[in-house]
Amino acid sequence: MLTVIAYDIAEDRRRTQVSTLLEDYGVRVNYSVFECELSAAEFA
Repeated sequence: MLTVIAYDIAEDRRRTQVSTLLEDYGVRVNYSVFECELSAAEFA
């Protein structure tokens, strides 16, 4: 299932950790927006 993930994180270190994790699951379409193709288990 195609999932759009957007976030607004003020803390630099945490924001970097989240974006690095999301790069393993999908494509960055904007600075804080990713499109990820996830299975139901990954989504949960």
